[in-house]
Amino acid sequence: PGATADLYETQIEILMSLHEGEPDGGWAARGLEASERARARALTDALQKIATKIDAGADERSVAQARELRAQLAEKEAIRTHYLATEGGAEPALQIAAEIDALTERLARAEEAIVGASPRYAGVLSPRPLTTATMQRELLDRDMALLEYAIGTKRTFVWVATNETITVATLPGRKTIEDAVQRAQAAFTARNQSVEGEGVAQRRRRIEAADREAGRMSRSLYDMLVRPVRTAIGKRRILLVPDGPLALVPFSAMHDGSSALGAQREIVSVPSLIAL
Repeated sequence: PGATADLYETQIEILMSLHEGEPDGGWAARGLEASERARARALTDALQKIATKIDAGADERSVAQARELRAQLAEKEAIRTHYLATEGGAEPALQIAAEIDALTERLARAEEAIVGASPRYAGVLSPRPLTTATMQRELLDRDMALLEYAIGTKRTFVWVATNETITVATLPGRKTIEDAVQRAQAAFTARNQSVEGEGVAQRRRRIEAADREAGRMSRSLYDMLVRPVRTAIGKRRILLVPDGPLALVPFSAMHDGSSALGAQREIVSVPSLIAL
């Protein structure tokens, strides 16, 4: 992850630590919002690399200023979150909040100048992350649950949001998840691999072993990634927002020991809620 991604990861970690100390303090919702801001920023950065014509006609200084202001906002948000988690940090947190408000106003003015010259910029290079309240009101009905992951170095967080509640659980860190995904991918794709010099009997034995491993990994991934929040999901359809290597995981094939997750409910995967 880059420097900005590291800032968001730190912010989410702090917010979740605050949630652990004050479960009813609204920190879980703020952590989910931080996760969505991180995705919005990542999407913005990616689009800026591949869609250079989006801001055609806009003042280059305004475009550069908007980019710099977004980076400053991410940094200030992380600093504010750090103060909130520090004893005696309430006063400096308020001061940082005032700086965030000022930066937000400057960013709005810079983006207004860009949109005036390039209207497409507003919807593509300046996505607005949803608040949890808006998300619950506008995107989630009583039969739909959001399942969103944020992978961290030391630990990963998964949120389940319904139209009424927000639940969060802690999962293993990045390396544990990446290793599990790699093992699963190897097992899931074994049938598509060719091994030089492999005979028919050897191939059959290799694939049989891979199929057994795929079954084990389907259950293992379910236990690691879904079981901790299955009660919060209930029988609802899933709006899935994976993170990093989890985008490679076929969640519908995960198995709870009785049936595959995809056989139990509809699963729709999106890179971020701002993509809806």
